[in-house]
Amino acid sequence: MKRMGAIILFISMFFAAACSKKSEAYRQLEHIDSVLFANFPDSAKSLLRGIAPETEADSAYYNILKTQTNYLLYSTDYDFRDIDFSIKYYQKHYNAQKLSNAYYYKAMIYVDHDSLTQETVLLLKEAEKLSEETTDNNLKNKICSALAYLNGVLGNYGESLKYAKKEYFYAKKLNNNRDIAYGLLRLSTNYEISGMKDSAVFCINECNKLVQYINNDDKAFVYTLLGESFISTDVDSAQYYFVRALKHKKSSTAYQNLMEIYFAKNDSTAAKRYCDSALMLAWTKQKIGIYSQLAQKYYDGNDIADLKAVTDKIISTHNDILVEDQNKFFLEMQRKFDFEKQQIVYNRNVSVCFLAIIILFAICIILHLRRKHEKQLTIQKELEWENRNLQLLNDLCEAKRIITDHELHIRELETENSKLAELSDNQEYLNTKRHISEVLESGRSIYHKIENNECICDDKDLWVHCIFYCMYNVANKVMVVFGHYRNLSIDEKIFVMVDEAFSKEDDEVAKILDISPITVRTRRTKLKSKLL
Repeated sequence: MKRMGAIILFISMFFAAACSKKSEAYRQLEHIDSVLFANFPDSAKSLLRGIAPETEADSAYYNILKTQTNYLLYSTDYDFRDIDFSIKYYQKHYNAQKLSNAYYYKAMIYVDHDSLTQETVLLLKEAEKLSEETTDNNLKNKICSALAYLNGVLGNYGESLKYAKKEYFYAKKLNNNRDIAYGLLRLSTNYEISGMKDSAVFCINECNKLVQYINNDDKAFVYTLLGESFISTDVDSAQYYFVRALKHKKSSTAYQNLMEIYFAKNDSTAAKRYCDSALMLAWTKQKIGIYSQLAQKYYDGNDIADLKAVTDKIISTHNDILVEDQNKFFLEMQRKFDFEKQQIVYNRNVSVCFLAIIILFAICIILHLRRKHEKQLTIQKELEWENRNLQLLNDLCEAKRIITDHELHIRELETENSKLAELSDNQEYLNTKRHISEVLESGRSIYHKIENNECICDDKDLWVHCIFYCMYNVANKVMVVFGHYRNLSIDEKIFVMVDEAFSKEDDEVAKILDISPITVRTRRTKLKSKLL
């Protein structure tokens, strides 16, 4: 028993090792994961094109990396079925790190679709909970960053600041200057919104030390924040940072701040030039602030005509905002409808796939049962053939016994004949011998008629002579046939002899016995009752 237990344990360990073995595709996906971690999404996308997932594990991992790559490249080529497949796989084959990643990127798909719903928050919270089971600080960092952004958009500034601090904490743990710079940038923004001016200035100055690790668009944002931190204390430094921000990216906020600086310097020409640039880039609600600054300037300068023109623009812009909000509302409704429609289509496709799997499973069961039934039929046929062969063997043995008995009988007759030959002088013997010769001769004539398919019904009295002749001359042929039946009459023996011993067809038997083919078949059927 101990040996058997050891063998079972060995086999289990062997199969476990075989199942856990990573495929070549999976090892390539791990390499692509490291490429994405190094922030090279273009290279990752090229590498993904050459991957052909071999197993479910490969497909689940592949779908996460594909979604991550599209997100980092700002692509909208998302498919919920991909990320949902990964989620279901890692729920079944539990992997906290990958399942957390899957929840995170599904939430970011919703964010990219401007669908900041309760489900989006719940997905990120589920991702956060799972990430706590791992040591992946990069994963924790990006989840906290997403939660900080989402809470800021939803107006939960306290929660946004809490997650911004967590984002910075994990960035420091990673010791990644890029993540630290972005953590400081988000902290500065949150402190500014919360009215914590000193903390905001400190964070943006710290961020400035790592600005080379930030992309150009975000550098403009950093320099704009730095300019705003100096605008009330050091106008020249503020102007320097605003100009530097514009070198990286044209920004309405930087232009607006420069307009304010040049108005303070009474340089109306430069101020209006920056004002026009700001208005060209500003979004509608921001234009209200720019026009309000102009209105205040014209009011202070008692410039009634310009004040009226700016006031009209403010009113017109307010109307534009109302129209824009209305259009945005309808657009959001359409997006929501399209998104829900996509979800319905996806759920229907899932149902169809599930139904197809059930049908396929049912077909497999039916095929299995059919194959099993066919196998049973084959076994049954083989048994029937074996039984038939045994019956034939028994029949052959019985025929051999009958032939042996008749041969013995013939030898006895020959012995009797030899004894009778000794008594050939006896007149009675001679008469008997002559009578036997006459019987055999008449039997032979009937025998030849049967062979030649001639009618023998007129010689019915001589049928018994034919039977005697056959038993004397072709006993092997006739006695085997008679041995299959019991209690046959003379007529029945002649019928059996013609039908079986001579192997005549139905019409030939009918002609010889002067009966119809139907009668031939009827007699044959009746004779079955006399079979041994």
